[in-house]
Amino acid sequence: MNNTATVYSRAWYGDEELTLNFPTGWEVEVLGPKDAPVLSDTQIEQAFAEPIGTPRISELAKGKKSTAIVVDDLSRPTPAAKVIPVLLRELASAGVPKSAIRFVVGGGSHRPLTTEEVAKKIGPTVAAEYEATSHDFMSGDLRALGNLSNGMPIYLNRVIADADFKICLGGIYPHGSVGFGGGAKLVVPGIAGFATMFYFHTFSPGRGHAVIERKGSEPDHRDFAEEVAGVLGLDVIVNTVLNSRREICGLFVGDFVQAHRKGAHFALDTYGTEIPET
Repeated sequence: MNNTATVYSRAWYGDEELTLNFPTGWEVEVLGPKDAPVLSDTQIEQAFAEPIGTPRISELAKGKKSTAIVVDDLSRPTPAAKVIPVLLRELASAGVPKSAIRFVVGGGSHRPLTTEEVAKKIGPTVAAEYEATSHDFMSGDLRALGNLSNGMPIYLNRVIADADFKICLGGIYPHGSVGFGGGAKLVVPGIAGFATMFYFHTFSPGRGHAVIERKGSEPDHRDFAEEVAGVLGLDVIVNTVLNSRREICGLFVGDFVQAHRKGAHFALDTYGTEIPET
């Protein structure tokens, strides 16, 4: 009789296996998600070549003098370093100067990453060659972009707001506030100031875990995040879906609504776990 279960622990810090021991006499069965195979390098490049709802980045970014890329922090398992080299090749093809590309860790109200942690997220070579900073939601170094019709004030990270071309690179995971992370969530709350974040979390309802489309007529967190992303002028997203081994099994590039929704449907299927009848 098996009374143990093995899970992975210490993401970003060793990926160690942790054995959980249950009382003698218990029969333990681990039920995993449906899962999906890892994408090849060719498939990752294909996702950039065939964006959803937009021209490819190498076309969109032509003539842009500066680019800002928002990435999620280490509270998310998104392996940004895996896709950033392909993204940078797209920007190089567009003629964006290397010196005009900046990275911002959009951690919302989370603590800033250390230098070592930034290197883990975006890759040591990229961290050494490009400017990368963590968003500070309490900073006064924000841009005021007016208010939404519901009164929400819009204060966003200056580096992102001032860039000619804006990209959000994150992962799509179930989230009670916005249904699934990814998409415009890296704008609000990712790079939002305190006033915007406070209003967002206080005066609008959450969408519910793994809910892709809004239920009912009342706007919710996802709606307001996407409305702010529209005001900001978010140009494109690069969103991953991961399998049970934290490998990229889905990559969705393009419009921050269309690409996100397609990715969310794929995530819902990939993460789904069948519960057998007892």
